[in-house]
Amino acid sequence: MLLDFVDAVLTGDDWQRREARTAVLDTLGPTGLVDAAGVVANFEMMNRIADATGMPVGKGTLRRTADWRARLGLDRFNHL
Repeated sequence: MLLDFVDAVLTGDDWQRREARTAVLDTLGPTGLVDAAGVVANFEMMNRIADATGMPVGKGTLRRTADWRARLGLDRFNHL
């Protein structure tokens, strides 16, 4: 339910966000919904700050994401 909420917030349409929000509200109550939304917002903010500052990607992440980066052609942006 929480993963569905995160996916809906970050990539969903209005209907998906409404459904996910209702599921969290029904399960965790209003305080839980606010907490879940705060966690999503905080992680999104931290990722944007890291991206904007050019924070280097760790070696473990580089290994785990090698296939996806190759498929998407993202390594052309690598300035290591």
